[in-house]
Amino acid sequence: MLARSRIPTIIREALLLGLLLTPAVPPSGQSADQDPITEAPPASENVRTLDARLLADPAAAIKAPAPDEVFGTYDGYNLDQYLGREQGPIVFPVYLTRVFSKNRRDYGDLLMQPQLVIRAWDVDSFCGNACNGLCEIDNVYLNGNYLGRLSGATGTWSESRFDIPTAWFDQGKVNDALYNGPGTPPTPEPNWVAIDIDVQTVCHWKVRVDFGEVWARASGRRF
Repeated sequence: MLARSRIPTIIREALLLGLLLTPAVPPSGQSADQDPITEAPPASENVRTLDARLLADPAAAIKAPAPDEVFGTYDGYNLDQYLGREQGPIVFPVYLTRVFSKNRRDYGDLLMQPQLVIRAWDVDSFCGNACNGLCEIDNVYLNGNYLGRLSGATGTWSESRFDIPTAWFDQGKVNDALYNGPGTPPTPEPNWVAIDIDVQTVCHWKVRVDFGEVWARASGRRF
């Protein structure tokens, strides 16, 4: 189990070990700023609660687990800001408020495939010939563990989904709520999401992250 006070330290240590890369020089003849989007979408498009998400996107209600199996952060931190590399990384916690394993082991038997879901604006992961084909790369980490890259297209909203290995729960790399005994509310612990923006740092791509969710469904008994 990772102590709550250790998780921000893990994020800082991971970034210091090289997740934030040294800025590169633009290719010869290439503008230093190729991102064609100059403004983020209006604030009215921000999703600030799970209920608002399901109302705005009814299809999500079909795809998602039950509402008490979706754990998200929808506001605050540096969410809902249109940021480049100099303003990053984007960092926020997601709290799993449910207990999936009382003794914090055997998650493979108790938990169906969990996922991290990130909604983001203007992820130029497919940019064609822009910037000599050096498209936007935004790396995603959970408690300092690499999950993958955001995907999307210029000027649009997209959802990127990442499978979270259930072994990470057994290894203490990801935490559900701490079981405190019958009749006592569990103690949620933060799982820190870090998004390292534009790691190639050539054309100054920007991104706006609206929210992050962990989808987790118990395969057996509920606590």
